[in-house]
Amino acid sequence: MATTLSGQVSALATQVGVDVKGLISNIGTLSNLTTTQKASLVVALNELKKAIDDLEGTVAGSVGIDDGAM
Repeated sequence: MATTLSGQVSALATQVGVDVKGLISNIGTLSNLTTTQKASLVVALNELKKAIDDLEGTVAGSVGIDDGAM
């Protein structure tokens, strides 16, 4: 265990580097996304949500369910 301030700072920097590499590894490569938006995971997820919402609207409009016809 690092007992000097310099050693503690060095150990902290090393741990932060390990943590960042782990996060990047878990996220993956954004260019591998099959979405058209690849700037960030948030933008890609928003694209998917919009596509799902549009699809739900299309399906609901074509089915023509009348909830009041009971």
